[in-house]
Amino acid sequence: MIESEIRAYIIANVASLGARIYPEVIPQSTTLPAVAYNVIGVDRLQTLAGADGLIETTIQYTVVNDTYINTQATVLLLSNLLHSKAVTLTSYKVSHMGITGDNNLGAIDGKNETAKQFAYALDLKIIYKAL
Repeated sequence: MIESEIRAYIIANVASLGARIYPEVIPQSTTLPAVAYNVIGVDRLQTLAGADGLIETTIQYTVVNDTYINTQATVLLLSNLLHSKAVTLTSYKVSHMGITGDNNLGAIDGKNETAKQFAYALDLKIIYKAL
Protein backbone atom coordinates (compact mmCIF):
# COMPACT_ATOMS: atom_id res chain seq x y z
CA MET A 1 0.00 0.00 0.00
CA ILE A 2 1.26 3.46 -0.91
CA GLU A 3 0.79 4.81 2.64
CA SER A 4 3.23 2.23 4.04
CA GLU A 5 5.85 3.16 1.47
CA ILE A 6 5.40 6.88 2.09
CA ARG A 7 5.76 6.13 5.82
CA ALA A 8 9.08 4.38 5.13
CA TYR A 9 10.16 7.32 2.93
CA ILE A 10 9.44 9.76 5.77
CA ILE A 11 11.25 7.61 8.35
CA ALA A 12 14.31 7.42 6.09
CA ASN A 13 14.38 11.20 5.60
CA VAL A 14 13.16 12.81 8.85
CA ALA A 15 15.46 11.64 11.64
CA SER A 16 13.67 13.62 14.37
CA LEU A 17 10.54 11.46 13.93
CA GLY A 18 12.29 8.12 14.12
CA ALA A 19 9.63 5.47 13.48
CA ARG A 20 6.91 7.40 15.33
CA ILE A 21 4.52 7.51 12.37
CA TYR A 22 1.37 5.53 13.08
CA PRO A 23 -1.72 4.54 11.09
CA GLU A 24 -4.82 6.32 12.40
CA VAL A 25 -3.93 6.90 16.10
CA ILE A 26 -0.77 7.82 18.00
CA PRO A 27 -0.45 5.45 21.00
CA GLN A 28 -0.64 7.05 24.42
CA SER A 29 2.68 7.88 26.08
CA THR A 30 4.47 8.02 22.72
CA THR A 31 7.58 10.21 22.69
CA LEU A 32 6.97 13.38 20.70
CA PRO A 33 7.11 14.42 17.94
CA ALA A 34 4.81 11.82 16.44
CA VAL A 35 2.54 11.59 13.41
CA ALA A 36 -0.73 9.77 12.71
CA TYR A 37 -1.85 9.19 9.13
CA ASN A 38 -5.17 8.31 7.50
CA VAL A 39 -6.03 7.64 3.88
CA ILE A 40 -8.91 10.02 3.19
CA GLY A 41 -9.41 9.50 -0.53
CA VAL A 42 -8.51 7.21 -3.44
CA ASP A 43 -9.36 7.75 -7.11
CA ARG A 44 -8.36 5.66 -10.12
CA LEU A 45 -7.75 8.07 -12.95
CA GLN A 46 -9.45 7.55 -16.31
CA THR A 47 -8.88 8.96 -19.79
CA LEU A 48 -11.05 8.75 -22.90
CA ALA A 49 -9.12 5.60 -23.78
CA GLY A 50 -9.93 4.03 -20.38
CA ALA A 51 -7.93 3.42 -17.23
CA ASP A 52 -4.34 4.62 -17.49
CA GLY A 53 -3.08 2.88 -14.35
CA LEU A 54 -2.60 6.10 -12.39
CA ILE A 55 -3.98 6.27 -8.88
CA GLU A 56 -4.56 9.44 -6.88
CA THR A 57 -4.53 9.01 -3.11
CA THR A 58 -4.92 11.66 -0.42
CA ILE A 59 -3.38 10.97 2.99
CA GLN A 60 -3.87 13.22 5.99
CA TYR A 61 -0.92 13.47 8.37
CA THR A 62 -1.54 14.82 11.87
CA VAL A 63 1.65 16.06 13.51
CA VAL A 64 1.72 16.22 17.33
CA ASN A 65 4.51 17.81 19.35
CA ASP A 66 5.11 19.34 22.78
CA THR A 67 5.06 23.04 21.84
CA TYR A 68 3.52 25.08 19.09
CA ILE A 69 6.97 26.06 17.75
CA ASN A 70 8.20 22.44 17.73
CA THR A 71 4.99 21.33 15.99
CA GLN A 72 5.53 23.95 13.29
CA ALA A 73 9.16 22.84 12.87
CA THR A 74 8.09 19.22 12.32
CA VAL A 75 5.37 20.33 9.87
CA LEU A 76 7.99 22.30 7.93
CA LEU A 77 10.26 19.23 7.71
CA LEU A 78 7.40 17.11 6.36
CA SER A 79 6.23 19.81 3.95
CA ASN A 80 9.72 20.29 2.53
CA LEU A 81 10.15 16.53 2.11
CA LEU A 82 6.78 15.80 0.52
CA HIS A 83 5.74 18.85 -1.49
CA SER A 84 6.20 18.95 -5.28
CA LYS A 85 8.16 15.71 -5.48
CA ALA A 86 8.42 12.81 -7.86
CA VAL A 87 10.05 9.71 -6.37
CA THR A 88 10.38 6.02 -7.03
CA LEU A 89 9.53 3.84 -4.05
CA THR A 90 9.83 0.08 -3.68
CA SER A 91 6.53 -0.78 -5.41
CA TYR A 92 5.36 2.54 -6.86
CA LYS A 93 6.51 5.31 -9.16
CA VAL A 94 5.18 8.59 -7.78
CA SER A 95 4.79 11.10 -10.61
CA HIS A 96 3.71 13.87 -8.25
CA MET A 97 2.97 14.43 -4.60
CA GLY A 98 2.13 17.69 -2.93
CA ILE A 99 0.52 19.27 0.10
CA THR A 100 -3.03 20.27 -0.85
CA GLY A 101 -4.33 21.42 2.51
CA ASP A 102 -3.24 22.20 6.03
CA ASN A 103 -4.98 22.99 9.30
CA ASN A 104 -3.60 24.20 12.61
CA LEU A 105 -5.54 22.08 15.11
CA GLY A 106 -4.04 23.96 18.07
CA ALA A 107 -3.77 22.77 21.64
CA ILE A 108 -4.91 19.22 22.29
CA ASP A 109 -5.10 19.18 26.07
CA GLY A 110 -6.02 22.60 27.40
CA LYS A 111 -5.62 26.25 26.64
CA ASN A 112 -2.63 27.36 24.59
CA GLU A 113 -0.87 28.75 27.70
CA THR A 114 -0.99 25.41 29.59
CA ALA A 115 -1.13 22.85 26.79
CA LYS A 116 1.47 20.09 26.59
CA GLN A 117 0.58 18.95 23.08
CA PHE A 118 -0.20 20.77 19.84
CA ALA A 119 -1.42 19.32 16.55
CA TYR A 120 -1.32 20.29 12.89
CA ALA A 121 -2.85 18.42 9.93
CA LEU A 122 -1.40 18.20 6.42
CA ASP A 123 -3.20 16.70 3.42
CA LEU A 124 -0.87 15.06 0.90
CA LYS A 125 -2.13 14.20 -2.60
CA ILE A 126 -0.09 11.51 -4.37
CA ILE A 127 -0.38 10.51 -8.04
CA TYR A 128 1.34 7.22 -8.71
CA LYS A 129 1.45 3.98 -10.66
CA ALA A 130 2.44 0.49 -9.51
CA LEU A 131 5.81 -0.67 -10.81
